Amino acid sequence: ALPRLLLMLRSKLMDQLSTESLCDADLEYAREEQLQEREALQAIYDNQFHVSTEDSTQSDKYCLHIEPTEPLKDPVRSEECRLHVYLRPGYPVVETPLFCFTNHSMPPSLLRQINEFACKHALDNVGIPVIFEIVNALAEALPTLQLAFMREQKRKEFEANQSIMRQKAGHKVEQVIENQYEGGKLGRRQRAKLKAAEKAYDRGDQDQKEWEEKLERQRQRVERAQEENARARQVHVELTLKRREEERIQEEAERLARSAMNAAFNRGESVEEARLAAEKARRACLEENGIVFPREA
Repeated sequence: ALPRLLLMLRSKLMDQLSTESLCDADLEYAREEQLQEREALQAIYDNQFHVSTEDSTQSDKYCLHIEPTEPLKDPVRSEECRLHVYLRPGYPVVETPLFCFTNHSMPPSLLRQINEFACKHALDNVGIPVIFEIVNALAEALPTLQLAFMREQKRKEFEANQSIMRQKAGHKVEQVIENQYEGGKLGRRQRAKLKAAEKAYDRGDQDQKEWEEKLERQRQRVERAQEENARARQVHVELTLKRREEERIQEEAERLARSAMNAAFNRGESVEEARLAAEKARRACLEENGIVFPREA
């Protein structure tokens, strides 16, 4: 089943490759971003990160091992968690990768929920490299998703068993309750039975509410993490641009200093005079670009 699914993903990728109309500049920029992200992933995950390239498309496919933050409950095996990633040509500029989470010990319905979670998380982050964040989000969410799935399955099994037992016994709960209320006041024991029944039948709703509240808390944590990552990336970009600009100014200053020194030598001036001319040219260039030197006493 897994090879067939990956083949379908590859076919989808091939279709998009043939229909996309990105300009060469966009494709080149996207490819540079992909290569930088791949180097970072290789440094972070080492032997848990594998790359393969399709010869016909030159599109990369990644396979990453995901280690949940908490061990998954039996019979699911945590060590079989894998995330397969197909890069599209417009990623990360205008597209997201194609994701396929796999674990042979998980039921298909749970796998579908996990893949939907990964795809939704990726769509919320179009325009930036997202694979590292998807891996972290899955590692944190897998135990929660599995627990909610198990609770939902138990609730469905409980309701199905209750329905079968009532049918076999010939009971009609609605009619019994109506008859009790029509008789007037309920006794203490009857009220206790009805209250217990309401708790039992409302348990699924309570579990669903708790699950939704937990998802909301997790969503808020993810949003805070995304904001912090965005601020960190912005600071990194600003520092990088500032450093590059300083390097450019220094290179320009050194170039002008060498030119001034050569001109001084051509005029027949001494070494000391040539050095002074070079230093003067260098300082003039730096001051012109906003670098101020302290005045000499």
